[in-house]
Amino acid sequence: PPFPTDKLLYVRRQLEQEMQGHSGREFWMTEYCVCEHNDEVQGEGRDPESMASALYVARVIHYDLTLAHASAWQWWLAISPYDYKDGLVFVDKERSGTYHQSKTLWVLGNFSRFIRPGAQRVAVTGHDPQDCAGLMVSAYVHDTH
Repeated sequence: PPFPTDKLLYVRRQLEQEMQGHSGREFWMTEYCVCEHNDEVQGEGRDPESMASALYVARVIHYDLTLAHASAWQWWLAISPYDYKDGLVFVDKERSGTYHQSKTLWVLGNFSRFIRPGAQRVAVTGHDPQDCAGLMVSAYVHDTH
């Protein structure tokens, strides 16, 4: 697969095991952004058109929700003037009013739109949840009242 999935899965499995010893507690992923440097993504240098960064974040969110059982997932910074992958929308400091939406904005937007507060994850069959190169599948239900 095109992402460093061994480490991604290992860390989420470790977190899942650690949380099993703390019943009644929830894990929230807060203030996430792409700061790491690996073979697939580099933290510095804004790149709002990067599909690779967006898909990397999608995989992180998916496994945080499905393996580590995160009950909340929050991005670091909505609007950024900086030259990092820390924002969902980037503004140009030199040109007033100029902004660039990132592909990651749309990744997070789809998770946020379709997995509403209070939603519960339900079991899905017919796929291998450990196959990072295949289709990532999760399903959620929520009260519509």
